[in-house]
Amino acid sequence: MTSSASAAALALFVLLIVPLHAQDAAGGIRVTAGDATRKTVALEECVSKWPGHPDHILIEKDVCEKPDYERLRAAGFAFASQEPNTEPLYRCYSDAEKSHFASNKEDCGQMGRREALLGYVLKD
Repeated sequence: MTSSASAAALALFVLLIVPLHAQDAAGGIRVTAGDATRKTVALEECVSKWPGHPDHILIEKDVCEKPDYERLRAAGFAFASQEPNTEPLYRCYSDAEKSHFASNKEDCGQMGRREALLGYVLKD
């Protein structure tokens, strides 16, 4: 695995293991719990069903239930619009690695291309 692929995989791993309202010591992405007073987007982790290297993807709730992906678990919530002390969360794709990853950088850290804005997550 290339160093960019390792970094992308680590970024997704850190995002998905971070408990709601928490951040790991390495500076992982902070997701939030649902909020009845502000619009949030529920996010899920899904994995591809095709043979070979599995593609893990962070995506909006209920999108996984398509023929190509299987839902693994809830990943948390992002705010639907910019809130104080938040930053964007993008879903990105690496053509070289044929894999999705999450990034707070609009250019996906130059490790792939941006596919979608998932919402806004808490800053450090």
